Amino acid sequence: MDAIKIMGLILITLIAASLIALPSAIVVAQPNNTPQTQSGRGWWRNITENLTVEEAIELAYMVRNETYPMFTWTMGYNISLSARMLERGDYFLELAINESQTNESAAKAHALVATLIYSHAPITAYILLGKTIRDNLGPNRTVTNDTVEAVIAITEELKDLVDQVIDIAEGYNITIPDRVNIFKTVAEGYLNTSKKLLEEGYVRAALRFAVKAYHRYVLAYSFTVKATIAQKLELGQPENLTLRMGLKKVSHKIVEKILSHLPPKARDFILSRIRGRRFHSPEELRHMIRDIMRMYMRSKTKLMINRVTLISVQVILFAARLPTQTGEAVRTWLVEKGFVSSGFGGMRRGIKFMKLYRYVENVAWNTYSETNATGLALINATLTALSNDITTTTGIQVDLVSIFYTEMSMHMWMHGHHRG
Repeated sequence: MDAIKIMGLILITLIAASLIALPSAIVVAQPNNTPQTQSGRGWWRNITENLTVEEAIELAYMVRNETYPMFTWTMGYNISLSARMLERGDYFLELAINESQTNESAAKAHALVATLIYSHAPITAYILLGKTIRDNLGPNRTVTNDTVEAVIAITEELKDLVDQVIDIAEGYNITIPDRVNIFKTVAEGYLNTSKKLLEEGYVRAALRFAVKAYHRYVLAYSFTVKATIAQKLELGQPENLTLRMGLKKVSHKIVEKILSHLPPKARDFILSRIRGRRFHSPEELRHMIRDIMRMYMRSKTKLMINRVTLISVQVILFAARLPTQTGEAVRTWLVEKGFVSSGFGGMRRGIKFMKLYRYVENVAWNTYSETNATGLALINATLTALSNDITTTTGIQVDLVSIFYTEMSMHMWMHGHHRG
């Protein structure tokens, strides 16, 4: 357990926002920084009760191979977080291999941690996007043709990476979800629109569509990795485990597996409904469980939106304190939207926090409804929507996603530095 504890609060936060949107993967940061489920048991035990050490290590290698192209691509653009994430994932994978003969429980735990760290490789693509935009702004940090062309260029590179990760996943006999192809098709349309707008001189609009295309390709990459994890853990296709799909397409075996993974309160509630009732068919039982799961997932979705909102508000307040054009734009936006009280000299003391919170919360809900994104993907999409809002209001290009990941990478570096 000591090797798990030293991961630090920032890494626990990353795992908490895992790409695996399943009740069994809901992780909270305990005071001692030990990842646990609500039941208090090690989170990996709930997932890997029937998983062998060899299967856990094999899964880590699969996800590493799928995400390695992303890591190397972003490292090629000097994204330092990529190297640190890859190094940290390799550290836990090596621990798993070394312990596989002496401590199976710890080995499986470390293999799962490595898998989750590798699976977050797509976040480095957003850092690259922010860096590319910043490095290619014109005089007075204005968006120019060069800015858009640079984003289009990396988007086309990312498109090739998506095809590459799909080939790797198919080599492992992973069924690629339809949603991946939908993301690719939508991204291609956005990319073509961006190029056309740029030709016609609509530079800012061209940038927005290029960023939209880039985001869809990141989602396609992420969802391919998510499919590998879900299928290898025998949890069905990823889209079968989302709020919108419920358990509609999940087999009887999957129903039993998900029921066993539920936190005690949800599981006990379902069992209490089952006791004393007779069901004429397994289908009737599945319908009942599906309805309860919808209620459960709605509450979890609300909690997720609250967390995304709080993170987004903190990013906005941090950005507002920057002595840069971005800080000036955010401060102007706060004033024009009525989020600052009059008569206060200090921006921080004068913020109408709850009014700002409700506004951002509404953006997060709308973004979730439009994209069905969860975890880190929802944070990215919400911050992107807020960035567009600020840019539209002030005429100054703002990239809150880049600010978020820059700050997160700084915290991770500082934590690693203090840890020695």
